[in-house]
Amino acid sequence: MTHRIALSRRTLLASAAAAAATWSVGKPDSARAQTFDRDALIAGAKKEGNLVWYATTGEDQINQALKRFKAEYPFIDTSGTVRASSGRLKARLDSEIATSRVLGDALQMGSFGQFLNYAKAGALDGFETPEMNAFPASFKQQGLWTVFRNSPVLIAYNSQKVTEADAPKSWAALLDPKYQGKIALLDSTTGGQHVHWHVLRDKLGPDYWAKLADNKPVIVSSPNAVIDGLLTGDFAFACHAYGYTVVEYQRNGAPIKAIIPSDGVPILVSPIGVLKGGPNPNAARLFVDWILSKKGQTAIVEIMNDYSPRSDVPAPAGLPAWDNLNKLVPPNWDAFAATTGEFGKDWEKLQAKK
Repeated sequence: MTHRIALSRRTLLASAAAAAATWSVGKPDSARAQTFDRDALIAGAKKEGNLVWYATTGEDQINQALKRFKAEYPFIDTSGTVRASSGRLKARLDSEIATSRVLGDALQMGSFGQFLNYAKAGALDGFETPEMNAFPASFKQQGLWTVFRNSPVLIAYNSQKVTEADAPKSWAALLDPKYQGKIALLDSTTGGQHVHWHVLRDKLGPDYWAKLADNKPVIVSSPNAVIDGLLTGDFAFACHAYGYTVVEYQRNGAPIKAIIPSDGVPILVSPIGVLKGGPNPNAARLFVDWILSKKGQTAIVEIMNDYSPRSDVPAPAGLPAWDNLNKLVPPNWDAFAATTGEFGKDWEKLQAKK
């Protein structure tokens, strides 16, 4: 029986705890990491008056999150926030770092491997808030950065164009030649595919993606585009569909159904941290403190329809409980970050094969 995401809270699969990750990249500024004074941050942020968030999250989601943040701290102007794909954001930030003129204050990236590489290179500044203590060790590097949202990667289809019986029930099933030319994936610039690529390679073998390439997937440019293609009939199956995108379209009445693959659910993790050398360090720290708080995480779940790593924040409406997901997460984030270049080359080959 196919397990769907729509309005189902039944036990989906036998629960499999995500493997504990290890962190060693980056060295936080110990003086800043060990002290926290919210009143001092507020006073400093009032003087700065601005926050520039570099983010790969969707524009509407960013705007809603910043609106909630400004409700708490109305004296901070957030209009300078920059939203871009992971590839474009990397190009911008690399240029700023090279010229010693960083213009962003806080950094969030969907490409976790690239984010970890920035942390290792010293591009993030040390900062610790007590809110970090509510996050599991596998979703943070204490005093440097924290994962603030978890996005499940699913298979989706248009129920008006495809029957449930014809839909693939697992990632392994996508290798069937009958799906040739009918599946879609995101291009390499959007960032989230690195985890997807990594965990399925470990789960299904190092040749999985080469075999999938033989089925000539359609490559699209964004999470919304992959769902839009289902609605227009450009392809039959979205094989990199985020849970939050599916829920958003379902709430707007789109006939989109999602399958929770029987061989596991890759989890896209989105980290956030303070950029070193940014123009508004107090506002950046105040923002990270807020987004990691229970109030901030509740807002993120409501706005982004994603899971919070905090155990005291419920799952998004319409999604199964976090503990009921057969989660696929890299067991060692250092090893994962080291495969960034390999992933890029592998994904380019996949995109080139038509």
